[in-house]
Amino acid sequence: MSTPPNFSPPILLTPSSLKSNTPLTNQIISLTNAAFARSKQSQPEKWRIRPRFPTLETYYEQMLVDGAIVAVVLDQCESDDSENSNTPSETIATQDTQAIASSSHFPDTIATQATQATPSSNTSPKTITTQRTQESHPTIPKGKVIATAAAVPWKGGWHSEGALTETGFEIKAVAVDGNEKYLHRGLAVQVMSALGDELVRQAQLEKLEKQMKEGEQENLEEERGVSGSLSLWILAAECINGEYWKKRGYKEVRRSTKGDLTWGCRTCFELVVFRRDVEF
Repeated sequence: MSTPPNFSPPILLTPSSLKSNTPLTNQIISLTNAAFARSKQSQPEKWRIRPRFPTLETYYEQMLVDGAIVAVVLDQCESDDSENSNTPSETIATQDTQAIASSSHFPDTIATQATQATPSSNTSPKTITTQRTQESHPTIPKGKVIATAAAVPWKGGWHSEGALTETGFEIKAVAVDGNEKYLHRGLAVQVMSALGDELVRQAQLEKLEKQMKEGEQENLEEERGVSGSLSLWILAAECINGEYWKKRGYKEVRRSTKGDLTWGCRTCFELVVFRRDVEF
């Protein structure tokens, strides 16, 4: 009988945190590569199976950019070198998950924010904090990374279309371990919700600071008076997980047909730009 999982709350990490923790970053890369390979295994005639992030440097360049945030959930009953560490990962397209939910809780620092929810619960996550080291990096509990997602500043679509007029963050590299004990537990939702909460918190603070400078905020301690909208973006192959994002509140903005070699495709597919606006 396998050991029941013990999920950590989602832990948010900055680029500097991950660059200083290569073993953790390698776990994230391995999980993501396995998940993306799994999503294409059912159509070998259409997709080449290749690593999403071939090297550590590739992950650094694409994901650990200024302003990026990475969320992870750990199984604290497993270790990264356990016999289950090479289990194929489940993709978000087949997860039994919910829409990203923004919380009313806004922790003081990104490095310490985490959300916790009963895996099968439909309620909003509870925000907690973790201890920090003297280097201002979060204390990471021991365990195996079994879910991850990242948010990076939006720079436009595949060919940077919209880069000059569109703002927000792109949700990228969402992956959940494929072991049966991790399926249908809402893990993808938890990491994405943690990202959404933090991005909203940052947007609120930025708007509040702007109002303070312009003298528009009469009560500087009343953050509840700050309102606005934050755009979350997705680039997706419609044939793989387009329906997943539509069911979770993302709306199509534009699409284009991509041919051979794009994302390892042998034929062609529809690349769709999705957006979800989060009001706060």
